[in-house]
Amino acid sequence: MKTLLIAASAIALSTPALAQMEPAAPATTPPATTMPAPAPQTAPAPAPAAPAAAAPAAPSDPKALIASEFPTYDKDGNGTLDKTEFAAWMTALKAKTDAKPTPAAEMAKWTDGAFATADKDKSKSLTLAELQTYLTAGA
Repeated sequence: MKTLLIAASAIALSTPALAQMEPAAPATTPPATTMPAPAPQTAPAPAPAAPAAAAPAAPSDPKALIASEFPTYDKDGNGTLDKTEFAAWMTALKAKTDAKPTPAAEMAKWTDGAFATADKDKSKSLTLAELQTYLTAGA
């Protein structure tokens, strides 16, 4: 289940990045011409435009993916996830991977159990390391 969530979130996160990438321009060859070459310009030619920066690709390493998403769900910015922050993340992941919505009570029960399992030091918060260990245990 955890592997499925990680794989699905990696795919979901990479889809917008891939959609934003511009396709490569096809190579063209100039047509043959018999016209004389134009006279040299006196003003310097403008520099070619810089290529558009491609959107960063989603990390393929599950731990890197978790690390990149962790700050998004650490709403108070304290470097850990409390039960509410963790539940928001897991609910979002489950919504992306499940075709049928999970009832709220069932989801709350599942996230509470997952949080208790992931919180190895029983501090009532999850560090990035705890979350990475928990989510990649079956990978």
